[in-house]
Amino acid sequence: SNARFMALPTLSAHWPGRVRALERQLVRQREQEARWRQQWELHSQYFREQEVRSSKQAQWSSRQSFQRRY
Repeated sequence: SNARFMALPTLSAHWPGRVRALERQLVRQREQEARWRQQWELHSQYFREQEVRSSKQAQWSSRQSFQRRY
């Protein structure tokens, strides 16, 4: 039981470094996720704008063809 007790201080001395490493890893993951979210929002915004543009274009061209016919 004495040997087990002696191992504790070295274990606890090792812990703060592990905790800091894990914290850094979490921070990096959160930053990465934030970047992905930002890119996703930019892309979806672009696609929404393209959709609006193409539907306006479709309306315009159908109006043109309607006017040509009559």
